[in-house]
Parts: sequence; structure tokens; C-alpha cells
Amino acid sequence: MELSGWGGRDLSPINANDLDRLVNALGLGDGNPGRQIRRDARGWKESEVQLHRILVAAIRPSFQSPIMLAVGVIDRSCEAAVLLGDDLVGPVKIESAALDTLISAWPAPGTWGEGWITVDGTGFDLMLSSPGASTRLQFTSGSKMDFLSASIGALLRTIAEVTDGPTLRAWLSETTSFG
Repeated sequence: MELSGWGGRDLSPINANDLDRLVNALGLGDGNPGRQIRRDARGWKESEVQLHRILVAAIRPSFQSPIMLAVGVIDRSCEAAVLLGDDLVGPVKIESAALDTLISAWPAPGTWGEGWITVDGTGFDLMLSSPGASTRLQFTSGSKMDFLSASIGALLRTIAEVTDGPTLRAWLSETTSFG
């Protein structure tokens, strides 16, 4: 996957291979907003879709396995995939309300910069890309950005309900990062 949509930024702590798995699960070629060609297992063109925006989140609790989430607004639907260890959940179609809430609450540039490393909490690394703009936000639980972690928790709970995924539900029940 080319990461030009992310402005050539360093992706740590987001692992590029995990990012590829999530983007591929959503059926997106390169994960950059714009026209995407969906291909079958043989690599043959199945359809063309428009990726309007994509959110990728890496969530790293101090005492739990990390989790990654990708949510794309594709054509007129919202599709999500979650990677918890080696378990890939998705793609699933979800209502876009939780994503819309997260995006509308996204802070203006220059109002953050706390970093993602935490000793006893949860580190969040979020990337949002849409045509013409991409941004990245890193913060820890217990910071002024906790309202965003609640939106991420709502997205993860929605995905767990839609997929009936016991691994994801168990992970969510063990974490205190989402209030």
C-alpha cells in the first residue's frame, strides 16, 4: 500500500503491514481517498467505488493487546474492519453516525500534540484522510482528547454488535479506555 494519502508521515506506532491488511479487508487498493478498484481473488476487476474518507486508529492499552480500526466512507455506505492481534473482523457495514460524530469533533490543527506514549493508560494514534486533506492526532487517555476515545469506543462497540465477534467483545469488556 502506498501511503501518499498520509502525507508521507512516519506511521509508528501504526504498523504498515497491519494497515495493508485492514485496507485490503475493506476491498480498497491503496487506501487513499478517491476512485478505488475492487478486485476478486484472481486480481480481476469487480467494481469501482469512491472512497470519500478513511479513518485509521491504533489503540494501545498498557496492559492489553493493541487493536487497529479502519473505517471508510465508500460510495454511500460506511464500512469497517478491526484487527485484534491476528484476528481480522470485517468488512462490515455500519451506520455512519458514530464516525460522523468523531469527525465533527476532530480538533483544529495546533490544538494538540501530547503524543501517544503512556505508562499506565491507553495511547491513541488516529489518522483521517479525505480528498485534499489528511491529518493525524496522537493522544493518551486522561487527556483533553478523551471525548474522541468515547467516539472510538462507540465505533468498536457497533462493530462488535454487527459482527457478533466474541474476541472483540471480550477485548472491549476488559478495557477501561472508553468510559
